[in-house]
Amino acid sequence: MSITARQNNARALVVRQTSAHARPTVVRLATASVLAGMAVAVSAGTAAATPAAPLPTFTGTTSLEALLVTDREAGSLLGARDLDEVRSGNKLGTGSVRPSQCVSAFSPGQAASYADTDPQDVAFKVLSDDGSGPNLIVTEAVVQLDSKREALAHMTATADAWADCKGRTVTAGGDSWVLDAPRVNDAHTIVTLGQTSVGGSSTCERAIATYRDIFIDVMSCSTGRAEEQAVKITQAIADNADSQSV
Repeated sequence: MSITARQNNARALVVRQTSAHARPTVVRLATASVLAGMAVAVSAGTAAATPAAPLPTFTGTTSLEALLVTDREAGSLLGARDLDEVRSGNKLGTGSVRPSQCVSAFSPGQAASYADTDPQDVAFKVLSDDGSGPNLIVTEAVVQLDSKREALAHMTATADAWADCKGRTVTAGGDSWVLDAPRVNDAHTIVTLGQTSVGGSSTCERAIATYRDIFIDVMSCSTGRAEEQAVKITQAIADNADSQSV
């Protein structure tokens, strides 16, 4: 099952009003020392506290699925009504784009994006409204990797791959999108990348982060400004991870 099949069909249709209530940042998603050397710009953000608790382990898809944001939670975070879960699963997607090296920048949870890792477990979910009003589509994925070290290394590699795709036009499913430069918040915890549809008003935001050995991989799409939408979902997933017991 491809994580992008539903998403690619909906990209040209997504419309969304921008509104949200920010949640406090309560966890450290990645170390500043890892992200400081990335070839990306630094944007404003909120510092996060490093958790003092022992490192938890997440075993089995059920635990990973519990980290994902529900349709109700996403609607509350993003100020969107009538969101429903339209797809979920526990496999990485097999979508393709042109140029192929920009697949990780274009869409979350793709197998080709994790070729440098050894995924232990995967959970993903796609949320969308019914299309009768302002539309929104959110794709969220969590991938448990072999270790915290591997998760951080993958985050660095992914951000660098995004930087290499800066300004490129990516085509998938007949639609074309221009990729912005990736950015890191000032706490060096979340990396984001904006996308703008060619010949349309839709925008998307990609966001990635790590929480211990969990790689968080998110995209939100809307018409208008998608900025900070995927960030809010990413932080909510990290909050869920922080609250889970070992």
